Amino acid sequence: EGRLAQPVKLRLGDGQRPLLVHLEAAACASSELVGAKAASLAQLLAFAPKAAAKYKVPRAIVLTRFAHDSVLEQSAPIREAIARLERLVGETNTANVRAECEQVQRVVQSSAMPDDVRCALADGLAALAAERASTSFAVRSSSWGEDEEDMSAAGQLATLLNVEPKLDQLERAVMACLASKFTFANVQYKRQHGLPLTLPMAVVVQEMVACEKAGVMFTCEPTSGDPSLFVVTANYGLGESVVSGQSEPDTVLVRADQRGELRVQSVSVGRKEVVVEAKGGSSSSSSSSSSSSGSGGGGDQHDRSKCCLSEEEALQLARCGQALVGFFGGARDVEWGFKEQQLHLFQSRPVTGLESYSDFELLHESDQPSRAEAEFTSR
Repeated sequence: EGRLAQPVKLRLGDGQRPLLVHLEAAACASSELVGAKAASLAQLLAFAPKAAAKYKVPRAIVLTRFAHDSVLEQSAPIREAIARLERLVGETNTANVRAECEQVQRVVQSSAMPDDVRCALADGLAALAAERASTSFAVRSSSWGEDEEDMSAAGQLATLLNVEPKLDQLERAVMACLASKFTFANVQYKRQHGLPLTLPMAVVVQEMVACEKAGVMFTCEPTSGDPSLFVVTANYGLGESVVSGQSEPDTVLVRADQRGELRVQSVSVGRKEVVVEAKGGSSSSSSSSSSSSGSGGGGDQHDRSKCCLSEEEALQLARCGQALVGFFGGARDVEWGFKEQQLHLFQSRPVTGLESYSDFELLHESDQPSRAEAEFTSR
């Protein structure tokens, strides 16, 4: 279990341009083919049988960077719209850039998926259906410059939930996901980092899990970088309410001692104003206002007056986090969910920004001794 995840080098023969790979395929662990997000997901899947803390990764197929390239190569309107945007990005008038970003997104979303990509997607769906029928999918971006060690782009690209397992609906969702790389926020992010607007992109089509509770776990304190503290945020239903900030979640802090033994340090019960649930291939939201007492009345079955996570579930998440830190070799930001007491992991990305110097470190760089490895300065 202590073996670190290793980067997978992409080895393709002449003329090989795979448009789609399954998550369990060895090639899917290559970020050169599918981007960092999808590659991390493939590594999570490969590590699952070896991990002491048991978890599952939902089935998925991934449209590769070559599918993205095929969309651009076979659509002159998309290429022309991108060229117009590229001519504007150096302007100081951001209103013009914003308007052109919106135009590029409209062009991409209204374009038909090329036949070769559509056929690859249909074949991938048929393979999943032959194994087991899926009720709905999440369609997620996996772009270059997203969820990497030194770049995040968090929240800038699209995730579409509860997409029905129908080819036409998944086609539209994939095109909407590809269009999201031209949002104003993502274009500005690329400009700030000196990156081209046409960075490659892959798209993950992942089986949805109708979780009873879900959220996010940081395997370190994300502000100070304290590696002995696991920060778990949780809400009933899907994790979308936590990730998007729609709701104030419950927050559980789990502390690891020097021997790695875990204990729950504190529990903060959030208001959990909005709960997002998957119902019959679609998502629905309930709010605390639908409950007469805030504790599950009025047709709302969720008791918002207490933490949605049990102590054992919080400790199980932290144990899983310890395994992932050892496997990936660094702190992780993990999206998780529980269904019928089974832990599912949906994403695992590096925690970024921990290597930057704090104000104190910058001010006292020349008048302080070298710090020990386990020392840290809070921000």
